[in-house]
Amino acid sequence: MTLTGSDYLLHLSALAVSFVGFSAVVVALRRALGAELSDLHMHFVSLFIEGGLAVAAFGLLPVALSFTGLADSTIWRLSSAAAAVIFSGYLIVLFRRRRRVAPGPVPLRTSVDYVMYIMAALVLWVNTVGFRFQPSAAPYALALTWFLVMGAWVFVQNRDLFFRQPPSR
Repeated sequence: MTLTGSDYLLHLSALAVSFVGFSAVVVALRRALGAELSDLHMHFVSLFIEGGLAVAAFGLLPVALSFTGLADSTIWRLSSAAAAVIFSGYLIVLFRRRRRVAPGPVPLRTSVDYVMYIMAALVLWVNTVGFRFQPSAAPYALALTWFLVMGAWVFVQNRDLFFRQPPSR
């Protein structure tokens, strides 16, 4: 039995792992230039690596569950529930971590980013419940894609933090 959307999710997982690798290379290059990584740097590095690995893992989950013989709607419901719980908790952790490393008012663009992440998590919760529709691949794949896109967007928003010339010693 071929699960609808499995090819897309496998490609998304590969792309997420590539993003994690790219993030690690950027950090390694920054360190090679002699720059220290501040707590804020580490917050973003954690976001990129943890978020990318989570997207990769959740991209594999429905494919793995397809070997159990469960109905497609059950696979999407279980996968969405697992991803919704983890991503919802992760967003709370991210917010607290951000507040710890950068006290003070949260910048507007950061607030907008969190709202966008929350919207993706809500899509997963709606797919879990399946109110008035059967849980399916589309909401799940779109939410995971959005989490990865948001990680890349946050990287672009903060690229100066990573590519800025470190102070000479």
